[in-house]
Amino acid sequence: MKKVNRKLNLLLLGTAIIAASIVSSCSKSSSKSGPTPPKPPSNPGNYDSSAQIASGSLVAYFPFNGSYNDVKQGLTGTNHGASFGTGVKGQAYQGSGNSYVTFTNAGTLGTLTSFTMSVWVKQPSQPINDTTPNYIAGQGAQGLLFMYDTATAWNLLHLDFEPFTPKAGDSLRVHAGFNSTGATAYQGIVPEMFVDSGLNNWFQFVFTYNGASSQFTVYKNGVAISANSAWGYKPTPYSIWTDGTATTPFGNIKYKNPPQGFVLGAFPQAVTPSISSSIGGPQPWSGNLQGSMDELRIYNTALNAVDVNSLYLLEKAGF
Repeated sequence: MKKVNRKLNLLLLGTAIIAASIVSSCSKSSSKSGPTPPKPPSNPGNYDSSAQIASGSLVAYFPFNGSYNDVKQGLTGTNHGASFGTGVKGQAYQGSGNSYVTFTNAGTLGTLTSFTMSVWVKQPSQPINDTTPNYIAGQGAQGLLFMYDTATAWNLLHLDFEPFTPKAGDSLRVHAGFNSTGATAYQGIVPEMFVDSGLNNWFQFVFTYNGASSQFTVYKNGVAISANSAWGYKPTPYSIWTDGTATTPFGNIKYKNPPQGFVLGAFPQAVTPSISSSIGGPQPWSGNLQGSMDELRIYNTALNAVDVNSLYLLEKAGF
C-alpha cells in the first residue's frame, strides 16, 4: 500500500512540475510583445503626431508619397515631368528645369481669410537670373506654389526662391505671401526673407497670416525669423497695413475673383499653355523649382508659435 502511495505521489509531483513549466513558458511568451515602438519627441504642444495639430483647420496636405495629390480634400493634380526623391518623411516632390504639377480646382483654398503654409524644402543651388540670349527655360526665380484666378491675378498664394548672391553662399532669398485682390489699397503682400543655411539640406519653412490681428509671421525650423516688407526689415510677427500710413490694419484676405487653381513647382508663367489671360509664356525671371519639397500643409488659420514648433519637431522625427 505504501509503494502505491509513493508511486502516486511521484506521479502527482511530476504532473505539477510539467504544469508549472507550461504556465511559466506561457507567461514568458506573453511578455514578449516585440520591440518597443518609438515615442514622439518632446514638443511644447504635447502632441503625439503632426496629424493632431489643428486637424480641424487643415484644408490641404501633400505628403508626396508616390502621388502629387492632396489627401485632405481630394484635390487632384496633373503631373508635367516632376518625379519623386527621398524626403523628410518617405518620398518628396523632385523638381527640374521644366517640371510642375497643375491643379484646376482650388477647393476650399479659395475661401481663405487667414492661413498657414508649411513645407520642407531642399535646394541644391542658388536660382539663376539670366536675361541674355543664353537663357534656358526654367531659370530665374523658382516657384513652389502659386494660386491663380482666371482674370489677372496669378499670385493669390505665393511662394518662391529668388536669385541673389549671398555673402555666405548658402542662404536663400524667399518670397512668400498672398494677393488680396478685393482690398482697396495694398493688395499684394509678399514679404521677403533670407534663410540661412538654405542649400543642400532640408529645412522647414512656415509662414502664417492672421486676418483678425493682421499679423504676418515667418518661421524657419520652428523658430520665428525676420522678414522685409513695405515697413522695413524686422523680426516677425509684424502687422500688415492697408497703406503706407501704417494706421489701418489690413484685415481678412479678400478675393475679387474666385481662385480657380494652383501650380506646384513652377511660376504660372512657366506653365504651357497659359492658365490665365494675364500670363504669358516662360520668361527669364520666372522658372521652375529645381530642388525638392515635402510635407506641404495649408491651414485655414494662423497657427500659433507653439503649434509651429511642435509641427517642426514631430515632422523632423517622422511623426
